[in-house]
Amino acid sequence: MFKLYDTYGFPLELTREIAQEHGICLDEDGCQRCIQEAKEKSRQATKDMFKKGIDRSKYLEGIPQTEFIGYEGLSFDSPKLLKEINIDGQKVLIFDKTPCYPEM
Repeated sequence: MFKLYDTYGFPLELTREIAQEHGICLDEDGCQRCIQEAKEKSRQATKDMFKKGIDRSKYLEGIPQTEFIGYEGLSFDSPKLLKEINIDGQKVLIFDKTPCYPEM
């Protein structure tokens, strides 16, 4: 149940309904625990990724500003990779254009 929800985005309610139709009993409490654990892991990973004290600006020196094209559409052809950086084991790709709006 959790893998269907977490990996494939399959709705919990639909999983429950299909299971009931086939007489299958689900461990919904276990699924909820797994969901909470996954949320906590995600929160911690985000905290670790953006922990203070890491100066990421040094990696961006000499790179032109990325053009935001999100108002025109959500995709575009032929993105140009400006730089590939490895920061604390995380790979960062910087392109010339993006439809994604940065939050941080």
